[in-house]
Amino acid sequence: MLDVDGVDVYYGRIQALNGVTINVGTGEIVTLVGANGAGKSTLLNAIVGSVASRRGEIRFEGELVSGLSPNQIVSKGVSLVPEGRQVFGNLTVLDNLLLGSYVQHARRLGRLISWPGRLLRDADLEHRLSFVYRLFPVLEEKQAQQAGHLSGGQQQMLAIGRGLMCAPRLLLLDEPSLGLAPMVVKEILRLLRRLRDNGITILLVEQNASAALKIADRGYVLEGGKVVHQGRSRDLLSDNKVQHAYLGRAGVSDQSLAGSAAAVPAASLGEGGMRIPGRDVLVREVTMFWNKEQETMPRDQLQALQLERLQRKVAEVYERVPAYRAAMDSKGVKPSHIRSLADLARLPFTTKQDLRDNYPFGLFAVPRREVVRLHASSGTTGKPTVVGYSRRDIDLWCEVMARSLTCGGVGKNDVVHNSYGYGLFTGGLGVHYGAERVGAAVVPVSGGNTKRQLMLMQDLGATVLTCTPSYSLYMAEVAKEEGIDFRSLQLRVGIFGAEPWSERMRRQIEANLGLKALDIYGLSEIIGPGVANECEYQAGLHIWEDHFLAEIINPATGEPLPYGQRGELVITTLTKEAMPLIRYRTRDVTVLHDEPCACGRTMVRMEKVSGRTDDMLIIRGVNVFPSQIETVLLRVEGIEPHYQIIVDREHNLDDLEIWVEVSEQIFSDEIKVLEALEKRVSAEMESALGIYARIKLVEPKTIERSEGKARRVIDRREI
Repeated sequence: MLDVDGVDVYYGRIQALNGVTINVGTGEIVTLVGANGAGKSTLLNAIVGSVASRRGEIRFEGELVSGLSPNQIVSKGVSLVPEGRQVFGNLTVLDNLLLGSYVQHARRLGRLISWPGRLLRDADLEHRLSFVYRLFPVLEEKQAQQAGHLSGGQQQMLAIGRGLMCAPRLLLLDEPSLGLAPMVVKEILRLLRRLRDNGITILLVEQNASAALKIADRGYVLEGGKVVHQGRSRDLLSDNKVQHAYLGRAGVSDQSLAGSAAAVPAASLGEGGMRIPGRDVLVREVTMFWNKEQETMPRDQLQALQLERLQRKVAEVYERVPAYRAAMDSKGVKPSHIRSLADLARLPFTTKQDLRDNYPFGLFAVPRREVVRLHASSGTTGKPTVVGYSRRDIDLWCEVMARSLTCGGVGKNDVVHNSYGYGLFTGGLGVHYGAERVGAAVVPVSGGNTKRQLMLMQDLGATVLTCTPSYSLYMAEVAKEEGIDFRSLQLRVGIFGAEPWSERMRRQIEANLGLKALDIYGLSEIIGPGVANECEYQAGLHIWEDHFLAEIINPATGEPLPYGQRGELVITTLTKEAMPLIRYRTRDVTVLHDEPCACGRTMVRMEKVSGRTDDMLIIRGVNVFPSQIETVLLRVEGIEPHYQIIVDREHNLDDLEIWVEVSEQIFSDEIKVLEALEKRVSAEMESALGIYARIKLVEPKTIERSEGKARRVIDRREI
């Protein structure tokens, strides 16, 4: 069905594919295996025509499709489900599905159909919708809901459903399990077999190489843009070289992880290792626990503990904090009314404005003499928000940070290069004390002086990097200028937080720094970093629910939402002494999942923060999050991960301009190349956001770098 013969693909002067030859037979599932940067996604994009091949041929059902446009290739029966889902969040589920049938439907009618005018519904289209709804009943239930409000798993189902709406005979899937819970991943992989049984041929790129090979008929191994190995899946699964390099099996079972998850020679690892791209070592992926009894507690026991602690904490704040007593009295709520966790919704919310109104110590629940630490926000929007810690709070902070770091695979043999800021900001000290608690060596370098940091990472043998995700990319940029290959360092894992970052940025960090990038979540008002952290499965951040009671609400109404629905995260501190907070509105937008993780932890997992209710930009009546813009930019080749959003108002109309850095190769190219790239970015941005944004491509280093949180938005409007 598909024949790829000797294909070369270049991005500027960089060769991404080198003489790649593969074939996919009718009715097969074929998987592509390889490290990040091996060329797997590039190959899928070349097949569907979204990147051009410089040499070689691609044939589909015997017909040459090299050089055809993507819509022409789709019309012939090839469909791509892209990495990161890329659904249209402002459109309904049904509209997203109908968009998937646009090319086929327009071709059959012999004319273009305007959008957003509804596509003509006919029997063929209804049949396709029915097929998708049979596969994914939840999509039919939520067909009138905006796609941006779906959970990550439901968005992946929608992306696959949209890909099926053009009635493909060949379906290309790029990382369908990315960022999903293990239970959802298993369901997605089972679905692929069902699709094959329904006559759809599948070419699969999947980060879980072992799982992909188990459902595939054949596989190809890519390395450095070349096919280095191929064969039947069962042969690849048992091949020693493939096991060592990509499947994490080294023949010696070593389940003892009392020490560290540091990189070790491949021959000493048991099942569950991960190969760091560009390294000749593997990283242990057997789950590590700091407090296994608490982290794997059955849900019914956990909820009983939460209720006991909630009742005690509500009684404490009612008695000791006048502001809470007044807020509860105004709602007619007494501590005795909290008889179940459902009664949490009866309690008043706490907001950042409440902290400012009670500045500096009005929300403290202990005498000042018992407060041993004070932290504060930067105060860039007025008075800083001050938070206090008792000695037990400091111990609690060390405990949850130790859990978080251990969850990320950090142990006593590690060297933690801590580039979070020290001082009033909680990031640096939180990571510092957590790393010391697990027994790791800490390099308390803080932010700034990046060249010196690179020297220290080389000389001191750092194995763990902790900083903001944007600063990690800046480090990689400076390292390149200094002739330092990050892959030559001993770094194997990064714990990144303090700002929202997308799955695409994760992949870019992992490719540029040669480590595994994990997300950490926290906020000073609650305790600092350590509220939640990802484990090795990268399927959501585990919230330490025995200390932090999490809920999701509708940000407009305050109504609690069930697990699986996107909304604003609200947290109640169950064990903090000095400044406990009840139902604190974080303004972070996310989704909670209560299914157990494959790592064995039973506490709820939160998806990556997708935006904030208070940094949401309303541009000409359309809600826009900076994270949406980042996702679009990071999927365009030649674009660097440095951008700035400038919002202004001219003649009473909102104006959106996005400054984007391009790579040196692109910037030094011909003007027409830059113009074409600018038009492409503009078109993709308008498609994703639903509004026009003026794109300004700028040369490398134009946008100011940050060694802390990146300043992404400049809003000049006076409303």
